[in-house]
Amino acid sequence: MAKTSILDWDTAALGNTDINSIGILGSNIVANFDNAFRELMAQGASNLVSRFTSRAAGYTAVKADHNQVSLFTASATLGLTAAATLTNGWEHIVVASGGEVTIDPNGSETINGLTTIVVLNGQRATIWCNGTAFYASVTGEATIGAAIQGKLYGLTLSNNGSDATNDIDIAVGSAASDGTTPILMTLAAGITKRLDANWAAGTNAGMRYSGAAIANTTYHVYLASTAVGGSTDIYADPSADPAVALAHLQAEAGGSSYAKVRRIGSIIRESAAIVAFKQDGNTFRRATKTDRSSTSAAASALLALGIPTGINVYPLLSIDMATGSVSTDAQTLLGGAWEGSAGIVVSRVFTTSLAGSSSVAHDTIPPVFLSNTSAQIYFAATISSGSISANVLSTVGWIDNRGTV
Repeated sequence: MAKTSILDWDTAALGNTDINSIGILGSNIVANFDNAFRELMAQGASNLVSRFTSRAAGYTAVKADHNQVSLFTASATLGLTAAATLTNGWEHIVVASGGEVTIDPNGSETINGLTTIVVLNGQRATIWCNGTAFYASVTGEATIGAAIQGKLYGLTLSNNGSDATNDIDIAVGSAASDGTTPILMTLAAGITKRLDANWAAGTNAGMRYSGAAIANTTYHVYLASTAVGGSTDIYADPSADPAVALAHLQAEAGGSSYAKVRRIGSIIRESAAIVAFKQDGNTFRRATKTDRSSTSAAASALLALGIPTGINVYPLLSIDMATGSVSTDAQTLLGGAWEGSAGIVVSRVFTTSLAGSSSVAHDTIPPVFLSNTSAQIYFAATISSGSISANVLSTVGWIDNRGTV
């Protein structure tokens, strides 16, 4: 068999009698050896040097693709010629850089014991053939597509130590952008951004949407990126809609190149200052805010809390109740905004004429009551008998899934 590829070379020296049909036995003419060296150099250049070939459509790898690299710039399928034809030792590298690549062996042949495997966008696969089947090692992190939907790591928000009134710090991290084709956006260095200034790129620069004056409201904090592996920055917008926030950012001076965003948290401004908060993952603790303090009964109705507007969160609440007379029976009930009424008892105080003393309740309420986008849940207070001296409901934080589930 003519040795047309390095894969055809024999491991026994005596078995190498030609190179691409050029005889290299001692009895061959001298000119053959010049030609053989030239052919050897050509085969080495083809098989020993890994060269990149960009592909935007499907392709079937052949024996000549040994040790070469297919760089796919779009979703496609890489077919594999029969393993016996490619021979034991054949190797090929696939880089997915624009879409998922499906690797499909010939006929009933397998790769890693499967009929096909998928290389996610951003990953790389090295394929080996043993003459009867294929094996692959896939490395790297997907950087685009459905596989990273919802991904969020790090990017912790915190009040700035020098100007807690107006500034926040954002820690390093990465997040998948919103939308049907998310990309992985990475903030490689911590950054400080100012709410009291219009957005501008870079640390210690403004982050606020310039289309409205600063106000006491909720600001949704977005990570923004120009492209996969591109520049990133932080943007704060009153809108919780990523599409609206992106349009606002692109309209800012210097913001037109940003193409993707992801909300990574929300902050609240009250009394002309960013509310003090502490973030731990999806949990945000805040400076305690009293939402209702009254000794009167209240029919079931929506009650606004000290949590962000524009999004649905699970408020972290505390309640204090105390009786004001003997023979008192009173309770507080809550309900998620979607439930339509307050139907779950979260606290109760109860005394009798025999007890002759007051009853006090201090309760932390489990985060099970989902708010509406107006920062409301249902609240009710009932007093069946007697009176109460205190009924105080306070917000101490919230849980915000931030699109991770």
